[in-house]
Amino acid sequence: MYRLERFVDASNKAIALGNSTKNQNNYIDSLSDAILSSTDVDLTGITDTQQNGERVPSLQNPDIVVKINPAEDPKSELSILQNKCTSSTLDELILGANPNDRYGCGWLYDNSVSRGYAGGIEGPLNLFGEGPLPGKWYFDLQDAKKQILLDKCSKVNCANVNKECGYCPFTRRSVPMDASGNPLYNDTWDNGCISNLITDPSNCPKKVPITIPPALKQQCTPIGDRLSPQCLRNVLLTKCSDKGSLAIALTKPDPRDYVRNINPDMYKYITDNLGIFKKGGTTIEEVLGAVDKISENSKFSNSNGYASRDLCLESGAFDRYYDCSTISDTTKGPYALKCLQDIFIKKGGNPKGTLYPCTNNIGLYNNVPSIGAIKGILDSIIKDTKSPDFYRQRTAITYMYGIKDPNVRF
Repeated sequence: MYRLERFVDASNKAIALGNSTKNQNNYIDSLSDAILSSTDVDLTGITDTQQNGERVPSLQNPDIVVKINPAEDPKSELSILQNKCTSSTLDELILGANPNDRYGCGWLYDNSVSRGYAGGIEGPLNLFGEGPLPGKWYFDLQDAKKQILLDKCSKVNCANVNKECGYCPFTRRSVPMDASGNPLYNDTWDNGCISNLITDPSNCPKKVPITIPPALKQQCTPIGDRLSPQCLRNVLLTKCSDKGSLAIALTKPDPRDYVRNINPDMYKYITDNLGIFKKGGTTIEEVLGAVDKISENSKFSNSNGYASRDLCLESGAFDRYYDCSTISDTTKGPYALKCLQDIFIKKGGNPKGTLYPCTNNIGLYNNVPSIGAIKGILDSIIKDTKSPDFYRQRTAITYMYGIKDPNVRF
């Protein structure tokens, strides 16, 4: 008897689901003269064979066709996995996740969707007849949770802080926090806070009434619902220099966007809304508030400080942000990754060391109170590379040089 077997072929990601594939192959091997196909086949097109000089139909029973597709079989391991992925919460999937699995449950997420789905590192296994799948694919479930929390907290203001989101008075935005009230993700300027988070609405900063100088009122008569570039520049100069990139841009503005010529790399480091300067669709009070914050931020020696200094005081200051020689030992985080890497190398480490600063561990460094404290920690580890305690020495060598051979001694 011949049987036509339909199964998911090797070009499909599902074939890598080890147990499911193994079960398919075992089943197919148990059949007599199985013809394997990933699609339906016209049985009439199969050529007859010769046996002992006589023609024998290739398919003696062409009506007997067995189709196997794990995605269509509710009892298959693939279907069971998909049911688990789609019916579980993100936290439930995180608890049951194995970081060594190449395939398992991932998460689809964007503004329109947030749900689990079966898949792997390459993407979701779109085998269930749903068509194009919406949302960004996250196979690392912790990354999915991080993005969801960041988006959730971005909509929370100081008056609405909760057990998940605390308000950073310095950046004036809410970020995810842990049970102790500390930033949950301190890996970037936007995600962390260099001051204590506000977790009680009663501690929110009180709004201070802004007094508009009479001269500014005369210079800033709105045209329609917009303030002119000259008005914006005059307000800016109450706290900033005419040598800052913002004042320069407003001197000869592009009518489509007054600040179009400002270095776009700075925008991701600025915590204030520069959009109010684009076309002047704002109020004098709002501009005064933004200028006051930019001026205040320019005093700090971090990414936001250099960007604010460039905008407010000295065009080109941001270009020195990665000049680590200008970063003092008292500088607080978050820190520039390149500067941390330079410090690590200068202390004697190399990029193979497990503590070499990278995007995966910069959160550890940002939790250290200052650049000087980071240098002190690295000095201590370097000292341990020559420790008489073998295990202490081996750990330090792994941290700084990445050498894991227990027989190697320095």
